[in-house]
Amino acid sequence: MSRPVALVTGASSGVGRACALGLAERGFDLAVAARRSDELDALARQLGDSCRVMIRCVDLHDPEETARVVPEVVDEFGRLDVLLNIAGIFDIAPLHEMSLGSLQRTLAINTIAPAILVREAWAALAAAPRGVVLNMSSLASIDPFPGAGAYGISKSAIEGLTRSVHVESLAAEAGIEAYSLAAGCIDTPMLRSVLGDIELPAGAEIPMDQFVGIAMDCIEGRRPEARGLPLFVVRDGFATLDSEEALEAIRVLWKA
Repeated sequence: MSRPVALVTGASSGVGRACALGLAERGFDLAVAARRSDELDALARQLGDSCRVMIRCVDLHDPEETARVVPEVVDEFGRLDVLLNIAGIFDIAPLHEMSLGSLQRTLAINTIAPAILVREAWAALAAAPRGVVLNMSSLASIDPFPGAGAYGISKSAIEGLTRSVHVESLAAEAGIEAYSLAAGCIDTPMLRSVLGDIELPAGAEIPMDQFVGIAMDCIEGRRPEARGLPLFVVRDGFATLDSEEALEAIRVLWKA
């Protein structure tokens, strides 16, 4: 029997890259997608002979290009078991100054592209022994800060996508499990570009291996209580399904 296959967007760096490595360690073959081919090539070299790797450079802002990715993955591997929608962008601007182009691009990449990938992957995931969709959300969905309006909107929508996948899978008896991880501060290039010189309070940074472990728990069925719901990963060692509990933990952490 062939090995399970995962498609990971945003795999060139940060959380996407770390999740791709985690999946390879757990016996998955990989389709890794991002804009930067050089970073994907470096990831493939790092993976070596541990798994089969398909590299797909894609601009998720382009819906037609996005729609072609999943069929190519299924053609290459003959199956798709897990879809990780990790890729995202974060444009900082107050709502009253936000350009239409910035809003459209944020929603296109952070929300519409994942929805297109889910649509295209549905049949393959339904046919898999355990089809899983894992979406990358953010605490900005419940606690947006000034300048994060478009990003917060997009992450609220990705949680809505997760709920919709869960409900529609149940209705169709498709067997697809959906999760969204609403993360706080993980040391990634995106976070560093957003925070600038802001110093994180003690305990705020979530270790990458801890976050990847939570993602792998979802993919491997060890978080059944989180199916269809956002799991708020607030700080080092703390995650909850309760949004009010998450908000209180954020307030305590940042002494707000």
